[in-house]
Amino acid sequence: MNDLAKQIKQLHPQLMIELLLMDLQGAVETIPLTIPTGQALAFDGVNDWLSTAKNLPLSLNQPVSFEFLAQFPTSSTFVYFFDAEQSTSPAPMIYHDGNNQILVFRIYGEEYRVSNFDVDDSWHHYAVTFDKTNVNFYLDGGTLSTVLSNIGSKAMTGSLRIGANNTGNTLLKGQLDEFRVWNYARTRDEIMADRHSELTGKEEGLVLYYNFNQEQAGSGNAASKTARTATDISTSKNNGTLTNFELTGTASNWVAPSEKTTSGPS
Repeated sequence: MNDLAKQIKQLHPQLMIELLLMDLQGAVETIPLTIPTGQALAFDGVNDWLSTAKNLPLSLNQPVSFEFLAQFPTSSTFVYFFDAEQSTSPAPMIYHDGNNQILVFRIYGEEYRVSNFDVDDSWHHYAVTFDKTNVNFYLDGGTLSTVLSNIGSKAMTGSLRIGANNTGNTLLKGQLDEFRVWNYARTRDEIMADRHSELTGKEEGLVLYYNFNQEQAGSGNAASKTARTATDISTSKNNGTLTNFELTGTASNWVAPSEKTTSGPS
């Protein structure tokens, strides 16, 4: 292998193309390379969380959709995907109660539940939408439940704490990817179409989008000036702050991506 080939292979160990190189003697070499599709964010379940810098830009009685990819051990008892940053904030929460096998969406003290909810420890896509009348739950693009809501003319504003509740005593031990908030109720077909696809960030109605495609997966990122900031790819530019992440290894750091793709809807 010539020197140029070695340098490229070191820089791009996961580039999924074949590169033809010719050295000065005219020898041609084919090198398989791959490009990573992005990263995900691993939470240690001890004291890690991610906070949005600003409130969600949602108005009174605003339809809304929340989506994310998640993976966590089946032994988890409580898994907080996100909560309001402040206990007095009018922001929603979504959590999984493994003890009682329920998935819960809570806002203004009211809880909407999916009973007999149980998942394995693989990656799954979660979505919860509010269309002014119903709260709709989806798993991997399929409808889980539709619950008549009593939310009424209330705004789901406020900032979010992702990966923990707002007191910091119940946390996520697992990984998140493709975290999105929309200012309308997405349909099942829309959710199904791009649940494993990355977005551009300029999609209409997208008000928060962390694709977590930054830093080095599973590497020592503590010295990086950008590693403790999750970039919001949407036009809202509501970047998030990582709290207590070790940024080394695979338990509290940027890690290898989920099963998302960059090639369009799946």
